[in-house]
Amino acid sequence: MKIGVIGHRNHANKIITILNKQQNIKKIKIFIRRKNNKNKFNFKSKKIEYVYSLKNLNDISSVFISSPTKTHTKYIKFFLNTKIYIFCEKPGGNGIKDLNFLQTIQTKRRNKIYFNYNLLFTKQINLIKEMLKNTSKFGKLSFVDIKLTNGISYKKEFNKNWRFVSKNIFDQITGNLGSHYINLFLWLFKSIEKKSIFKLKINKKNDTSLLVLKAKKKIIINMYFSYSNPLSDEFNLFFSNSILKIKDNKMSVFGPRDHFDKNKYFISPPTIQTWKINQNNEYLKSLELSIKFFLNKVENNKKFPLKYFKNSISTLKFFI
Repeated sequence: MKIGVIGHRNHANKIITILNKQQNIKKIKIFIRRKNNKNKFNFKSKKIEYVYSLKNLNDISSVFISSPTKTHTKYIKFFLNTKIYIFCEKPGGNGIKDLNFLQTIQTKRRNKIYFNYNLLFTKQINLIKEMLKNTSKFGKLSFVDIKLTNGISYKKEFNKNWRFVSKNIFDQITGNLGSHYINLFLWLFKSIEKKSIFKLKINKKNDTSLLVLKAKKKIIINMYFSYSNPLSDEFNLFFSNSILKIKDNKMSVFGPRDHFDKNKYFISPPTIQTWKINQNNEYLKSLELSIKFFLNKVENNKKFPLKYFKNSISTLKFFI
């Protein structure tokens, strides 16, 4: 199998590293605009070939688009009327013009396009899905609280970073981080009925955002993202008979609800089970599983269910 990659930044490097390990891939053609960009890669693999024209990608079976968001639809258009499968990093576009174009893509072509949102294959998500199904044990979910923070807005090397310079919501923390979770919640809950988005400039930049949502199944979701706080990677999910906490590389389930002290007052329920995880590694593993999921379709010439394309369009619409 021969594949192509468009992009040469941090995330593209992660994708290329994963692709290089796949035994069924014999050639990786990396498209770069300038020959000196080749120096930004540190790959020593006989599989890799650098090309400087998109026309040199006409013999590949699939293409991985990991370029800046504003270029995604341009590259999708280039490969749209070919037999080449398209793996495009989230989101599919960055505005109403891109959304309108994506919605015009014919059904027969939509099922060969896959937009990657990097959460669907993590242990955390698998546990949440399990708890949502087992309402007799865990109860019904009513509240989700997410806090994802770090302090990169105070690093000098990030002063002119695209995260803070761009006026586009998909480059800012709201869309850049938030779109992964909106995509996930659309998978879990089918729709989002109401939303409120609050933006703050803690360090005189577009560095902080709070999203408050109401999902169709009467679930409140609170998401706090910030590049101006100490590091936190924390999830709390409140079910009617249990609580799931994911923090500091641990997943813990507490329950059942009815635990009392000697005076018959509620007390915190005991731990049912705890799992150790590496949250950073989980995201990388999820990316690898997502890529393998895509490559399996390519290798076997199978189509993606249209729900994948539809979900990605709904995610894009949320922020526009």
